[in-house]
Amino acid sequence: MSSATKVVRLVAGLVLLLPLWGCGSGGSSEPQEPDPVTGSSCSIVDGALPIVHASPDGCLSASLRAQHPRISIDPERLSALQAKAGRLPDGSIGAPSTDENWEVAYPFLKAQAALADGHEYGIEAWHFALAFVVTREEAFAQRAIQFADLMVAGLTSEPIDASPGSPPCVARYPTDLPSTDFANPGRCLAAGQFLYAHLYVKNVALVYDWLHDRLTESQKESYRGYMRTAVDRIWNDRQDGGWALSDPANNYHYGYLVATVLQALATWGEDPAAVRNWNFLVQEKWPAIFAYLKGDGQGGYWHEGTHYGRKSKQDLVEVMLWLRDASVGRKLDLFKAPGLHYADELVRYQLYSMQPDMFSKRGSHGYRGGAAYNASSNPPTLVQVGDLASDAQGPVTTADAALMAMLADGLSGQPAGAMAQHWVRDLSDGVLRTRRARIHEFLFDEPTRAQQDFTSEAVLPTFTASSQWFHSRSDWTANATAVSFFSAKGPQITSHQHRDQNSFVVWHKGWQAADLNNWSGSGLADDTAIHNTLLVNGEGQRTPILDPRFSANDPAYGRIAAVHASAAVPGLRAVIGDAAAAYGTSEDSGVRRTLQRFDRLLVHYKHIVVVGDSVVTSNGAADSVTYMVHSRGDFLATADPRTYVTASPCGESMFGGAGCVDAMAGGRMVHTTVAPQVPVLRGRSNYFGRGSPAIGGFGLELDADGPATVLLNAMSFTDQASPALPTVESIGSTSGFVGTRVVHDGASLLVLLRDDALGAPVPQVVFSVADGGTHALLVSGLVPGRYAITQPGGSVIDAGLVGADGLLSASITTGGQVSVTRLP
Repeated sequence: MSSATKVVRLVAGLVLLLPLWGCGSGGSSEPQEPDPVTGSSCSIVDGALPIVHASPDGCLSASLRAQHPRISIDPERLSALQAKAGRLPDGSIGAPSTDENWEVAYPFLKAQAALADGHEYGIEAWHFALAFVVTREEAFAQRAIQFADLMVAGLTSEPIDASPGSPPCVARYPTDLPSTDFANPGRCLAAGQFLYAHLYVKNVALVYDWLHDRLTESQKESYRGYMRTAVDRIWNDRQDGGWALSDPANNYHYGYLVATVLQALATWGEDPAAVRNWNFLVQEKWPAIFAYLKGDGQGGYWHEGTHYGRKSKQDLVEVMLWLRDASVGRKLDLFKAPGLHYADELVRYQLYSMQPDMFSKRGSHGYRGGAAYNASSNPPTLVQVGDLASDAQGPVTTADAALMAMLADGLSGQPAGAMAQHWVRDLSDGVLRTRRARIHEFLFDEPTRAQQDFTSEAVLPTFTASSQWFHSRSDWTANATAVSFFSAKGPQITSHQHRDQNSFVVWHKGWQAADLNNWSGSGLADDTAIHNTLLVNGEGQRTPILDPRFSANDPAYGRIAAVHASAAVPGLRAVIGDAAAAYGTSEDSGVRRTLQRFDRLLVHYKHIVVVGDSVVTSNGAADSVTYMVHSRGDFLATADPRTYVTASPCGESMFGGAGCVDAMAGGRMVHTTVAPQVPVLRGRSNYFGRGSPAIGGFGLELDADGPATVLLNAMSFTDQASPALPTVESIGSTSGFVGTRVVHDGASLLVLLRDDALGAPVPQVVFSVADGGTHALLVSGLVPGRYAITQPGGSVIDAGLVGADGLLSASITTGGQVSVTRLP
């Protein structure tokens, strides 16, 4: 919609790829409904993704339904909603409701509908409209229309204020309506407030669509004008710089998408602007969104961080449901579109990103347990921040519950949908649902959908990764050790997340290795010093915002170079991150910190994590490289100068102090340095970040000097009460490798990597392990090819192929010399 020509141009000017469901006589045999505006709507494949486009070419496939309601409410959903509410098709009571969300929402909405004024915070027009659709009770319709009428009456082009050059206000939030999450009475929709435009439009669009037969022609026209003007102003003639108009990784962009889709679906066939907006999305917006979802955003990851990214995902998934439900026979179904697997990936991301304690916090304090939610006895279940955005302590919220409920709906009948359903119905206890959240969840949650328990490895392997983010967990129990590793290429959005590459966090009954961010949307503490990665000469990584609109953007800033899941050793996983380009000479500092190489190998096996760093400075001069690891508790020294343990009496510092509740019985980390052999370790506290106050937390720092440096550190995770320390020792090698042996909690792990950060990959490694027994082995730095392992005693095992990542894993018998050799 960048010009009037683009706005009115139909898709006839596009190259139409192969039809997905057919056109004309080749289409579906199911009756189709012609579009009253253009004559038809045609489903095409654009990069293997189906899009409905208003086209005059006679194509009749995946038409939008002509009748109202279209948005969310089709006959199938209406029947399900009334069944949950115990209502008959005419809205009368047929049986007692057994739906927990309805039992809370209905009496609340009924009481609110009886009020002439003084409504509670957060009540919106569409809440009343939904209650009317289900019950046909007149009071709900009257109140929904009253609210929508007030919003429509707020349409204006007056300046925001009396100051010179004040931009125009699109709409004012009515002074007669209660405050909401997106507006206080009198708030002007303009400038930065366009983030909330879709919420203004939603209230008018859903009343227009769901109560269409209750509106007068004058009301319908005024509602259409309101939606048309709001959407037009989003995309055109913006006087605020047009933030995120073309950024498919930004939450504002998805609010714009929501508003535009709502206008198109609500007024399809009744306002020419619906066709223009639809075609604009098809031509200019959906292709970029799909490219992001299949590219930098793959795997359920989101560059804008957990809080903002969650909002984008919620908007996107709800739009996908709207499109499906608005089409004849639910044929416009992006959840099943060939080439688009994002919804499945998103379920996996959500499941992995929720901490192990999620599965232990059930019972009397859960929201299905009958008792009120009490944060002091049932702390918010924490979310693993896979992209390390905002804060590692971010709670799972109603937004997560809503997202999973919608994914269960969209993927119903598919394995990922059944997994999402299992989480919603059985594992979301403890997530506080507000009454407003229950209204939304009532719309999409269906208790009778099939579930699938994803906590079995046979169902969902305990491993996942994307091109940005690696996550591994030992198991699905509350005792699990879970580790996330971050090294991200692609766009980074403002200050919504830190940009420190090759950083990691580890959870075991609380945060053990954790970044020290504060829970913040913007201006968060993003100094490299407070995240688990490296400093060079005391300085952190470059700080420019990495965004396609900035010249500082560098796609090589950080990347995951390799991910390895062992077939020979179940549960053994490794990742290699490349972050050399993240260290440059800052414009305002004379401290040299440019690197030729910073490759980080992270290996996870059961309750053991081993980190190996290979670092090479740019000019060959001696540099100080500092390894950082942080905890949510104190680091305490032991008799071994290489080893520190954490002491975290509550497992999570966010619940420290007099109100501390040891919900997880308190885990601990035992951190041991293997290389250098005589480490210089020190503890630090009270870190400072850019734009934030001092952050409470404890860091362990390890310094090593030289133009080429190799660091090797082992972490083991156990209970606070466990008296024994793990066995951590160095492994001798005659072929240019440094290694460690870790024995802990019934697991024995060997990790070896090149001892020379400048060294090239080699075809053989020979090492010795005095103790006998079975060990899991991970070797990094081998030449690609097929390998054999000769064990003590002479037995040989086929270790399989080593790929370009140079990683090999196997289960071996020790008790003497072991050789790993490339076969001719």
